[in-house]
Amino acid sequence: MSWASQRQLIYLFIAVLLFIVIAIGGFFYFKPQVNCFDGKKNQNEENIDCGGVCGSCLGDIKEIITLWSNVFPLGNGVYEVASLIRNPNFFAGLPELKYTFKLYDDNNILIAIREGKTFMNPNEDYLIFETGITVGERIPKRVFIEFNNLNWKRIEEERVKVAVSEKSFNNSIFPILEARITNKTFLPIDDIEAVAILFDTEDNAIGASVTRISALSPESSQRITFTWPHQFSIEPASNKILIRSNLTNEGDI
Repeated sequence: MSWASQRQLIYLFIAVLLFIVIAIGGFFYFKPQVNCFDGKKNQNEENIDCGGVCGSCLGDIKEIITLWSNVFPLGNGVYEVASLIRNPNFFAGLPELKYTFKLYDDNNILIAIREGKTFMNPNEDYLIFETGITVGERIPKRVFIEFNNLNWKRIEEERVKVAVSEKSFNNSIFPILEARITNKTFLPIDDIEAVAILFDTEDNAIGASVTRISALSPESSQRITFTWPHQFSIEPASNKILIRSNLTNEGDI
Protein backbone atom coordinates (compact mmCIF):
# COMPACT_ATOMS: atom_id res chain seq x y z
CA MET A 1 0.00 0.00 0.00
CA SER A 2 1.34 3.36 -1.00
CA TRP A 3 2.10 6.11 1.51
CA ALA A 4 -0.74 8.22 0.02
CA SER A 5 -3.25 5.42 0.64
CA GLN A 6 -2.00 4.93 4.20
CA ARG A 7 -2.36 8.65 4.85
CA GLN A 8 -5.93 8.58 3.51
CA LEU A 9 -6.77 5.68 5.84
CA ILE A 10 -5.29 7.55 8.80
CA TYR A 11 -7.33 10.65 7.96
CA LEU A 12 -10.46 8.49 7.58
CA PHE A 13 -9.81 6.77 10.93
CA ILE A 14 -9.34 10.13 12.66
CA ALA A 15 -12.53 11.49 11.08
CA VAL A 16 -14.56 8.44 12.16
CA LEU A 17 -13.09 8.60 15.68
CA LEU A 18 -13.87 12.32 15.92
CA PHE A 19 -17.44 11.69 14.72
CA ILE A 20 -17.93 8.98 17.38
CA VAL A 21 -16.59 11.25 20.12
CA ILE A 22 -18.87 14.12 19.02
CA ALA A 23 -21.87 11.78 18.77
CA ILE A 24 -21.30 10.33 22.24
CA GLY A 25 -20.75 13.78 23.73
CA GLY A 26 -23.89 15.13 22.06
CA PHE A 27 -25.91 12.16 23.32
CA PHE A 28 -24.95 12.76 26.93
CA TYR A 29 -25.23 16.54 26.57
CA PHE A 30 -28.77 16.49 25.18
CA LYS A 31 -29.96 13.41 27.06
CA PRO A 32 -32.68 14.35 29.63
CA GLN A 33 -31.18 14.42 33.10
CA VAL A 34 -32.33 11.48 35.19
CA ASN A 35 -33.27 12.65 38.67
CA CYS A 36 -35.81 12.16 41.44
CA PHE A 37 -38.23 14.72 40.00
CA ASP A 38 -38.61 13.62 36.37
CA GLY A 39 -41.97 11.90 36.81
CA LYS A 40 -40.56 8.54 35.70
CA LYS A 41 -39.71 5.26 37.40
CA ASN A 42 -36.04 4.86 36.55
CA GLN A 43 -32.65 4.50 38.23
CA ASN A 44 -33.32 1.99 41.04
CA GLU A 45 -36.56 3.64 42.18
CA GLU A 46 -39.28 1.53 43.79
CA ASN A 47 -41.96 3.84 42.43
CA ILE A 48 -42.07 7.06 40.44
CA ASP A 49 -39.47 9.43 41.93
CA CYS A 50 -39.20 7.56 45.21
CA GLY A 51 -37.37 4.58 46.63
CA GLY A 52 -33.76 3.63 46.04
CA VAL A 53 -31.53 6.66 45.48
CA CYS A 54 -34.56 8.95 45.82
CA GLY A 55 -35.34 8.04 49.41
CA SER A 56 -38.25 6.07 50.78
CA CYS A 57 -41.74 6.31 49.27
CA LEU A 58 -44.64 7.69 51.24
CA GLY A 59 -45.88 4.23 52.07
CA ASP A 60 -48.95 3.97 54.27
CA ILE A 61 -50.18 7.44 55.15
CA LYS A 62 -51.40 7.83 58.71
CA GLU A 63 -54.45 9.95 59.38
CA ILE A 64 -54.28 13.38 61.00
CA ILE A 65 -54.83 13.12 64.75
CA THR A 66 -57.06 15.63 66.53
CA LEU A 67 -55.60 16.00 70.02
CA TRP A 68 -58.39 18.28 71.26
CA SER A 69 -60.97 20.82 70.10
CA ASN A 70 -62.46 23.63 72.15
CA VAL A 71 -64.78 26.64 72.05
CA PHE A 72 -63.86 29.99 73.60
CA PRO A 73 -66.56 32.63 74.24
CA LEU A 74 -65.93 36.24 73.22
CA GLY A 75 -69.29 37.58 74.41
CA ASN A 76 -72.56 38.69 72.74
CA GLY A 77 -73.01 35.33 71.01
CA VAL A 78 -69.59 35.38 69.36
CA TYR A 79 -67.08 32.54 69.79
CA GLU A 80 -63.65 31.31 68.82
CA VAL A 81 -62.84 27.68 68.05
CA ALA A 82 -59.54 25.84 68.05
CA SER A 83 -58.27 22.33 67.37
CA LEU A 84 -54.78 21.06 68.11
CA ILE A 85 -53.94 18.57 65.38
CA ARG A 86 -50.98 16.29 64.71
CA ASN A 87 -49.48 15.00 61.49
CA PRO A 88 -47.75 11.72 62.46
CA ASN A 89 -46.19 11.25 59.01
CA PHE A 90 -42.45 11.99 58.92
CA PHE A 91 -42.11 12.71 55.20
CA ALA A 92 -45.65 13.54 54.08
CA GLY A 93 -47.31 16.93 54.25
CA LEU A 94 -50.27 18.80 52.83
CA PRO A 95 -49.78 21.90 50.66
CA GLU A 96 -53.49 22.54 51.17
CA LEU A 97 -55.45 21.30 54.16
CA LYS A 98 -59.14 22.11 53.94
CA TYR A 99 -61.06 21.88 57.21
CA THR A 100 -64.56 22.38 58.56
CA PHE A 101 -65.48 23.29 62.13
CA LYS A 102 -68.95 22.20 63.29
CA LEU A 103 -70.40 23.61 66.50
CA TYR A 104 -73.17 21.81 68.41
CA ASP A 105 -75.32 22.89 71.34
CA ASP A 106 -76.20 20.86 74.43
CA ASN A 107 -78.95 19.04 72.50
CA ASN A 108 -76.46 17.99 69.84
CA ILE A 109 -78.00 20.37 67.30
CA LEU A 110 -75.66 21.86 64.71
CA ILE A 111 -75.65 25.62 65.23
CA ALA A 112 -72.67 26.88 63.21
CA ILE A 113 -70.20 25.85 60.51
CA ARG A 114 -66.88 27.48 59.67
CA GLU A 115 -64.67 26.38 56.79
CA GLY A 116 -61.06 27.27 56.10
CA LYS A 117 -57.76 26.04 54.73
CA THR A 118 -54.13 25.98 55.76
CA PHE A 119 -51.09 23.74 55.17
CA MET A 120 -49.61 20.88 57.18
CA ASN A 121 -45.91 20.16 57.51
CA PRO A 122 -44.60 16.64 58.17
CA ASN A 123 -44.36 15.47 61.77
CA GLU A 124 -46.02 18.60 63.12
CA ASP A 125 -48.39 19.64 65.89
CA TYR A 126 -50.31 22.81 65.15
CA LEU A 127 -53.37 24.72 66.28
CA ILE A 128 -56.09 25.48 63.74
CA PHE A 129 -57.86 28.57 65.00
CA GLU A 130 -60.95 30.49 63.85
CA THR A 131 -62.51 33.54 65.45
CA GLY A 132 -65.63 35.67 65.08
CA ILE A 133 -68.17 32.84 64.83
CA THR A 134 -71.65 34.17 65.60
CA VAL A 135 -74.28 31.78 66.97
CA GLY A 136 -76.88 34.19 68.37
CA GLU A 137 -78.58 33.06 71.56
CA ARG A 138 -77.53 29.45 71.25
CA ILE A 139 -74.59 28.22 73.30
CA PRO A 140 -72.08 25.86 71.67
CA LYS A 141 -71.01 23.01 73.92
CA ARG A 142 -68.97 20.91 71.52
CA VAL A 143 -66.94 21.49 68.38
CA PHE A 144 -65.61 18.99 65.89
CA ILE A 145 -63.19 19.44 63.02
CA GLU A 146 -63.32 17.51 59.75
CA PHE A 147 -60.78 17.18 56.91
CA ASN A 148 -61.58 16.39 53.29
CA ASN A 149 -59.77 15.64 50.01
CA LEU A 150 -56.31 15.22 51.50
CA ASN A 151 -53.67 15.28 48.76
CA TRP A 152 -50.46 14.25 50.47
CA LYS A 153 -47.04 15.22 49.14
CA ARG A 154 -43.56 13.97 49.96
CA ILE A 155 -41.61 16.68 51.79
CA GLU A 156 -38.03 16.42 53.01
CA GLU A 157 -37.41 20.03 54.02
CA GLU A 158 -36.11 20.45 57.55
CA ARG A 159 -38.38 22.11 60.09
CA VAL A 160 -37.51 25.65 61.05
CA LYS A 161 -35.32 25.99 64.11
CA VAL A 162 -36.84 28.84 66.08
CA ALA A 163 -36.29 29.11 69.82
CA VAL A 164 -38.89 30.71 72.11
CA SER A 165 -37.74 32.50 75.27
CA GLU A 166 -38.54 35.32 77.67
CA LYS A 167 -42.26 34.60 77.82
CA SER A 168 -44.31 37.04 79.88
CA PHE A 169 -48.11 37.00 80.39
CA ASN A 170 -50.27 39.72 81.91
CA ASN A 171 -53.96 39.00 82.58
CA SER A 172 -55.05 42.63 82.46
CA ILE A 173 -58.27 44.10 81.01
CA PHE A 174 -56.77 43.23 77.63
CA PRO A 175 -54.51 40.20 78.29
CA ILE A 176 -51.18 40.07 76.53
CA LEU A 177 -48.51 37.40 76.11
CA GLU A 178 -45.07 38.50 74.95
CA ALA A 179 -42.10 36.37 73.97
CA ARG A 180 -38.86 36.45 72.06
CA ILE A 181 -38.22 34.18 69.08
CA THR A 182 -34.73 33.48 67.73
CA ASN A 183 -33.74 32.08 64.35
CA LYS A 184 -31.18 29.39 65.18
CA THR A 185 -30.11 28.82 61.56
CA PHE A 186 -27.83 30.56 59.06
CA LEU A 187 -30.70 31.14 56.64
CA PRO A 188 -33.63 33.59 56.73
CA ILE A 189 -37.05 32.22 57.62
CA ASP A 190 -40.04 33.74 55.85
CA ASP A 191 -43.77 33.74 56.61
CA ILE A 192 -43.63 32.50 60.18
CA GLU A 193 -46.88 31.57 61.93
CA ALA A 194 -47.01 31.53 65.71
CA VAL A 195 -49.90 30.48 67.93
CA ALA A 196 -50.19 30.79 71.68
CA ILE A 197 -52.38 28.57 73.85
CA LEU A 198 -53.33 29.33 77.45
CA PHE A 199 -54.13 26.51 79.89
CA ASP A 200 -55.77 26.26 83.29
CA THR A 201 -54.38 24.25 86.21
CA GLU A 202 -55.76 21.02 84.71
CA ASP A 203 -54.13 21.64 81.32
CA ASN A 204 -57.43 22.50 79.65
CA ALA A 205 -57.11 25.12 76.91
CA ILE A 206 -58.93 28.33 77.85
CA GLY A 207 -57.72 30.69 75.12
CA ALA A 208 -55.69 30.97 71.94
CA SER A 209 -54.22 33.67 69.76
CA VAL A 210 -52.32 33.86 66.45
CA THR A 211 -49.65 36.20 65.14
CA ARG A 212 -47.51 36.23 61.99
CA ILE A 213 -43.98 37.40 61.24
CA SER A 214 -43.07 38.19 57.63
CA ALA A 215 -39.38 37.31 57.99
CA LEU A 216 -36.70 36.53 60.54
CA SER A 217 -33.07 37.09 59.55
CA PRO A 218 -30.38 34.45 60.23
CA GLU A 219 -29.33 34.22 63.89
CA SER A 220 -31.59 37.15 64.81
CA SER A 221 -34.29 37.66 67.44
CA GLN A 222 -37.63 39.42 67.49
CA ARG A 223 -40.33 40.15 70.04
CA ILE A 224 -43.79 38.74 69.31
CA THR A 225 -47.09 39.62 70.96
CA PHE A 226 -50.38 37.77 71.43
CA THR A 227 -53.50 39.58 72.66
CA TRP A 228 -57.03 38.75 73.82
CA PRO A 229 -60.13 41.00 73.84
CA HIS A 230 -61.12 40.47 77.47
CA GLN A 231 -59.67 39.50 80.85
CA PHE A 232 -59.77 35.83 81.79
CA SER A 233 -61.95 35.02 84.79
CA ILE A 234 -59.58 32.13 85.56
CA GLU A 235 -55.92 33.02 85.79
CA PRO A 236 -54.07 30.96 83.14
CA ALA A 237 -51.65 28.57 84.81
CA SER A 238 -49.40 27.94 81.80
CA ASN A 239 -48.98 28.68 78.13
CA LYS A 240 -47.47 27.17 75.00
CA ILE A 241 -46.24 28.79 71.78
CA LEU A 242 -46.03 26.82 68.52
CA ILE A 243 -43.93 28.08 65.61
CA ARG A 244 -43.97 26.98 62.00
CA SER A 245 -43.17 28.05 58.42
CA ASN A 246 -44.59 26.54 55.24
CA LEU A 247 -42.36 23.69 54.00
CA THR A 248 -44.71 22.56 51.24
CA ASN A 249 -43.35 25.16 48.77
CA GLU A 250 -46.65 25.85 47.07
CA GLY A 251 -47.22 29.50 47.91
CA ASP A 252 -49.58 31.14 50.33
CA ILE A 253 -52.65 29.38 51.61
